[in-house]
Amino acid sequence: MLDYDYEIIYKKGKENVVVDAFSRKFEDEGSMFSLSSPVLDCVDESRKEWLTHSTISSLIKRIQEDPNHPRGYTL
Repeated sequence: MLDYDYEIIYKKGKENVVVDAFSRKFEDEGSMFSLSSPVLDCVDESRKEWLTHSTISSLIKRIQEDPNHPRGYTL
């Protein structure tokens, strides 16, 4: 929800005639795992950029081949 402008408006029960997922009562709480899942375009864009950058892409390759080398980096 970082990239969205939104406003939360409280409506009393009688005024809130449109039922949504938040106002429904679920008998089995395990049946609803999530209402939405984030799509982080910035992460995908960063990954694409890393692969085109020669220094970063070689560092990623070294980390994938041996996670203990170079020290101080994780992927």
